[in-house]
Amino acid sequence: MRGWGNSTQLPEELSSGSENKLIFEKGKWQPLKPFSKPNKSMQAKGKLTEFHFGPEIALANDISKAYPNETIGIIKSAAGGSGISAWSPKWTFQKANRTGDGKKGDLYKKLIEKIKVAQKAADVEIVGFLWLQSGKDMTKIEVNKENIIKMKDNLQLQKIKNTCSGVGHVIFARFQA
Repeated sequence: MRGWGNSTQLPEELSSGSENKLIFEKGKWQPLKPFSKPNKSMQAKGKLTEFHFGPEIALANDISKAYPNETIGIIKSAAGGSGISAWSPKWTFQKANRTGDGKKGDLYKKLIEKIKVAQKAADVEIVGFLWLQSGKDMTKIEVNKENIIKMKDNLQLQKIKNTCSGVGHVIFARFQA
């Protein structure tokens, strides 16, 4: 989920970032905080003036509370309004374009590449992931399950349990000492 959270409404501890909650964005690990500028449509509809964010802020905060001695890493990949065909391990332009997502490119491939680059940038262990799928496809449980299994195989993450419901993809990483 790209997210419609309004950064101006976040408490300071969640909006400023910290060294024990990180996000992999723009090719590097950095403190997790809202950083995405809203487009004109988001500004008009959501009255967003500064930055927007998704569930990753609260999620990392809750995980950090449960594991206070760990550095929590988030690798987020999301494309608003995308159908499940855009995230298929067997992506084709024609298949993705049935839901108008062809122009977004192979989102599954981009997700896998982002995870691999994040793993190279720091000594991290992938310890979980959350796969959220948009409303137009969230009832396609078998397709979601197939995508998750393929991703786990591609990244050699068979031991990880997973969750499937709702939009976007969030990967949790634990930094190695």
